[in-house]
Amino acid sequence: MNLPGLVSATSPAEVRVVRNTALAILGLVVLRLVAAAWTPLTFDEAYYWMWSKHLAGGYYDHPPGVAVVIRLGTMIAGDTELGVRLVSILLALPMSWAVYRTAAILFGGRRVAATATILLNVTLMAAVGTLIVTPDSPLLVASSFVLFFLAKVLETGRGAWWLAVGAAVGAALLSKYTSLFFGPAILVWLVSVPKLRRWLISPWPYLGGLVALAVFSPVILWNADHHWVSFIKQIGRARIEDFRPAFIAELIPTQIAFATPLVWILGAMGLYALFKRDAGALAARALISAAFWTIVAYFIWHSLHARVEANWFAPVYPAFAIAAAVAAHLARWDRAIAATPPCAALALAGANSPARSKRFERASVRLAYWRRITAPPAGSPSICRKAPAWCSQRSGSAGLTCPSRIGRCSPASCCLSTKRGPAHHRI
Repeated sequence: MNLPGLVSATSPAEVRVVRNTALAILGLVVLRLVAAAWTPLTFDEAYYWMWSKHLAGGYYDHPPGVAVVIRLGTMIAGDTELGVRLVSILLALPMSWAVYRTAAILFGGRRVAATATILLNVTLMAAVGTLIVTPDSPLLVASSFVLFFLAKVLETGRGAWWLAVGAAVGAALLSKYTSLFFGPAILVWLVSVPKLRRWLISPWPYLGGLVALAVFSPVILWNADHHWVSFIKQIGRARIEDFRPAFIAELIPTQIAFATPLVWILGAMGLYALFKRDAGALAARALISAAFWTIVAYFIWHSLHARVEANWFAPVYPAFAIAAAVAAHLARWDRAIAATPPCAALALAGANSPARSKRFERASVRLAYWRRITAPPAGSPSICRKAPAWCSQRSGSAGLTCPSRIGRCSPASCCLSTKRGPAHHRI
C-alpha cells in the first residue's frame, strides 16, 4: 500500500505503525459513512442543509463553510442523509494527515504522530463532529492545517509558508468566528520563542494575514450588506451582563466527555509535560501550548458569565491530541504522573456530573428524527404551525418564510430568511 507523505520511515516497525494507522483511519471513515447513511438527520443538520440550497457569503449563525460542505456532498450523493454528511466525514482524511505530519515535524517520532492521529479520531469531538455535520467539521480540518503550516514555517524557515498559514486561518474563519483567536495564538508563539521573533519584522506573516483577510472577505461583505447581523450576534456573546461562575462546573465535565476520559487525562498530562519542558524543543512546546491555551483562556473567562458549549473547543483539539501523544510516548512519567490523581478525580467526577447529565439530556432532545418532522400526517398542517416557534428559537428570526418550491412544509424548510433569494410565501 502506498501512503504518500506517510510511509517514509526506515524501519519495518515504523512502516507497520504508519500503515496500521492509515488503515485504522480509513476503517473509521468507512464506519462513519455507513452510520451516516442510516442515521436520520438532526435539527441542526436540516437547518444547515437549507443554507446549502441558498449559498451566500454568510448566515445569521455562522460563516458559510458548513453550507459549502453540505452542498458539495449533496451534489455527489443527492439530498439524502449520506449526501448531507458525505464531505464532512471525508474531511477526517486530510485532518488526520495534517495532524500526523504536524506531530512528526514537531516531535520527530512517527509513533507520536500515529498516536496523535488515532487519539484525535477517537474523541467524540472528531468522531461525532464529522458524522453529524456542523461548522465544527470544516473547522477541525482547517485548525489541523493551521498547525501543520506553522510547523512547516518552523521546520523550513521559509517565509512563503506564512501564505499557507493565512489561507488555513481564512478557511477556519469561514467555518467559525472562534478562529479569530489563531491570530493572538500565533503572536504568543512568536514572542515566546526568541529565534522566531525575527518574523515580527518580516513581511511574510503580515502577507499571510492579508491572505486570511481575502479568504474571509465574503463573510465581511455579506455582513456589511445585512447590517452586520452575524457579527453582532456572535461578538455579542462576549458582552458581560452578570457574573455567573456556575457555568465553570459544566466546562470540565463536558470536555471530559467530548475528549473521552483517556484522551482528556493524557492531554492534560501532555500539556503539563510541555510546561515542565519534559518533551520537545522550545518552539514545538510553545506552538502546541499557545494554540491550546490562548483559546481555552478565553472560554474559561467566558464561562464566568455565560455557558460555553462543549463543541466550541473544536479548534484546540488537534493541538490537544498532539499533547496527549506526547504524554503517551515522550513525557517523563515520574513528573507527569503527578498530574494523574487530580485528572483522574476530575474524570470520575465528570462522569456523574449533574451538569453533564443535563447537557446530554438537552442534546438528546435536539437529536430528533428528520423523517418525523418532514413527514406530518396526511392532511394535517400542524407541523407547519409549529415551525415558526421552532425556527424563532433556533435562529432568532421573526420573518420566517417557506420556499415556495418546496412541496411540503417542515421546520427545516421554514428556516430560510435571507435578504435576497427566491420567491417565498408566508406560512
